[in-house]
Amino acid sequence: MPGKNEEGEDTVAQPDTQPSEAEVKPKEPEKLQLRTPERKEILGFGETEEDEEAIALAKKIKEKEEKFKERRYKIAQVKENTLSVEDAIREGKEELVIRPALVDSVPEELTNHQLNEGITRSLLSDNPYLDTDRVIFNHEKREFQKVIKNSREVVLYEIEGCIIHSNSQEAEVQAVRIKREEKWALKLAAINEKQKRLLRAKVDERKRMSRKVTELDEIGLETEEAGEETSSDVGEEGEGEEGAMTPHIDAFEEDIPGKKLVNRFNYSDRSVLTIACITRDKGTQTAPNPRSHVTGQVSQWIIYDHYQKDYAAIQEAKEKERQAKMIMAVKKEDRTIKKPVKTEDPIYKRMAEGIKILERMLNQNTYDHLAQDCQFYEDPGDKYRTEEGVLLPLWEFKYQPTKGIAVTQVKWNPAYKDLFGVTFGILDFAENDDIGVLSVFTLKNPSFPEFVKHFDSGALCLDFHPRKCYYVCVGLQDGSVAVHNMQTPNCETQFRSTVEHNHRSQVWSVLWCDDHRDRQLSFFSAGGDGRICKWLLLQNELLHSPIITLYIDKHELSSDIPHLKLKAMPTCLTFHPKDFEIFMVGTAFGTIYKCNISYASTYFYHMKVHELTVYRISYNSFIPEIFATAGGDWRMKIWEDGRPEPLFVYNLDASVQDVEWAPYSSTVIAGITALGRVYIYDLNVNKYIAACAQYVVCADDDIATCLTFNPAGHKMPLILVGDSGGTITTLKLSPNLRLKPKQPRKRKEAAVQIDETALEISKLEKILYHVREPMLRKESEE
Repeated sequence: MPGKNEEGEDTVAQPDTQPSEAEVKPKEPEKLQLRTPERKEILGFGETEEDEEAIALAKKIKEKEEKFKERRYKIAQVKENTLSVEDAIREGKEELVIRPALVDSVPEELTNHQLNEGITRSLLSDNPYLDTDRVIFNHEKREFQKVIKNSREVVLYEIEGCIIHSNSQEAEVQAVRIKREEKWALKLAAINEKQKRLLRAKVDERKRMSRKVTELDEIGLETEEAGEETSSDVGEEGEGEEGAMTPHIDAFEEDIPGKKLVNRFNYSDRSVLTIACITRDKGTQTAPNPRSHVTGQVSQWIIYDHYQKDYAAIQEAKEKERQAKMIMAVKKEDRTIKKPVKTEDPIYKRMAEGIKILERMLNQNTYDHLAQDCQFYEDPGDKYRTEEGVLLPLWEFKYQPTKGIAVTQVKWNPAYKDLFGVTFGILDFAENDDIGVLSVFTLKNPSFPEFVKHFDSGALCLDFHPRKCYYVCVGLQDGSVAVHNMQTPNCETQFRSTVEHNHRSQVWSVLWCDDHRDRQLSFFSAGGDGRICKWLLLQNELLHSPIITLYIDKHELSSDIPHLKLKAMPTCLTFHPKDFEIFMVGTAFGTIYKCNISYASTYFYHMKVHELTVYRISYNSFIPEIFATAGGDWRMKIWEDGRPEPLFVYNLDASVQDVEWAPYSSTVIAGITALGRVYIYDLNVNKYIAACAQYVVCADDDIATCLTFNPAGHKMPLILVGDSGGTITTLKLSPNLRLKPKQPRKRKEAAVQIDETALEISKLEKILYHVREPMLRKESEE
């Protein structure tokens, strides 16, 4: 078979026998045949320089030919003595399998220029094993971020030495310390020598005195008295000498560096003996365990019967458990099911439907002019007013039992744009607070609410579920929360928190959370006790889960107050429009906290935004990094997330009770003061002067409490305003307050135009650009 050898030349398969020299020997060129030495002797040519070169070249060619013959011979011999892989495995001779021939290749001949050519070698300081693409996961931003390492050092070996520089400060300190130790050693040696001499003198003196005492005892009493006097004198002298020497020694020993001092006032030597443990042996005997012999037979059908019995027992237990759950559910829903059973009569149902239709017809005829104005009327005066607009009053919603009770919050239903809910409660907590009402109104029937629910405590806040819009949660003044279903008759209570899980103070804000991880409906509540809690709606209970407890920062407290851990008082709660895990809380101390559901132990940051209570926080629906706050210090501020200074500050000359961004425009924002005046700013028209400032609450004793835009936007440009008298006023925005963004000139003639959302975002970004630049310059100068 044709193939290629190791040098890449085309070859033909050789026979299994050894090739002859004639076959292996290549054909010599004709030019060199006359230059070989043999031909030279025969023909008798003379020796010239050209002949010498020819002879040398012929020798080289002959050496190559011999090497080539040896190589071909080795290849042929290897092929003759080898087998294929299949034959070698079959015969058990794997060592004879054909392998690549290990023959030295012919070295390439290089010229003198190539041999003398210099090759440049460069050493680089780069570390090839350094991680250049290392990333870590940032839980705050929920993305992977690259880790940049500037250090390229590689430590191969490191050992601490004991040599220091002779001229360094450390060497000087060490020399001083060595001299001092030598000095103290000499002094100690001198003192020890003096102590030894004193000790010998004391021993000799005591021996001498003992001999004198024995002699005096023999003489008599007089000698004994004299002996006592002498002994006392000697003792005093000895004590004086020892006392004179001892303080000097003690004072010296205290100054010795590195000497461990002994507490002379509480030091004693004791010798103790350990208690010998007495061992006793006691033997006991136990009765052997009773045994029983059991015999039986095992077969396939006996095993099958036992499995059937076990399966039947399991099914029976499951059935009992299911029936027990049904009984518990029936008992819990007994109050909500038994009462409407009496009204299930078809006659009453048909009568209620007829009465409802008749009521709608009467209201339509009575308030027909208001309905027409809401749908079709546009204020013609806006054509002649520049940068100004007005609010057109329409319906006033009242419920007689709630007259004089403050409107605490108003919320539009996300699915039905003409339906909204209202909570009523007493804001003056010194008065009786056992009156609370939840009412659901519709624009089709301004005279009476569609649903009414009374509570034994004031209702302070509410929220509709964004998807299941018939669920509404309510926060009460006694610290409890409740969930109602508007599909049931009379808007019955589905869930209500128990006393052990309630907040310890008023619930100021409740919000539904669309957390897909729970797989259950859930909402959050903010109470005056500083806690943010999460509530899960299970089948038969309302599960309570605390998220975070907010505390006042110690730097905000006065220096006269001791450093106590005081809880903050949340007054409002709002979620990020695009991230369900992030929420922001405003407190009664003018501080806002940015928190995360996944990090319950701490919060991202807290910031002082107002001097008094923060009543409301509102995110911009187009650019969520922009939000607005309303405070009791008469100011409404616009902030950018992460920036400590506000972008815009508006002084409205009264306490700002509520603030909200318009859902149809990225630059329109509305706020309401306690005096009942509504301020609407359009940043794209004028950033400093309100486009509309209009009083909407007429009663002198009443104050405005809340404000909200209709989520339908341009289709229904309405806002609702609630006051402390229990009245909800509907207002329509004039055309100057709801201007649409214009398409760029180049896009007007184009077939594809820019989306309105993109136009709104670019409109606000242009305004923010002119505000950010001076602030950045100011920060850089500082």
